[in-house]
Amino acid sequence: MQFYSTLQTEDGHWANDYGGPLFLMPGLVITAYITGTPFTEPERLEMIRYLTNQQNDDGGWGLYELYRVKI
Repeated sequence: MQFYSTLQTEDGHWANDYGGPLFLMPGLVITAYITGTPFTEPERLEMIRYLTNQQNDDGGWGLYELYRVKI
């Protein structure tokens, strides 16, 4: 517990690099649709920018951003 408390940010969460457009964004979009919660124009544009930047050369998206790294 002491180790993990040193990793905790000032506002109480544990920051990490959890990426992958196929995991989080669909749930967010579906939940917003079901609840009738609209996205602001900046939010909508950022989602489009993010998905466009994550798109693979073949037009699809990988499961993880990690796999986009070319070694």
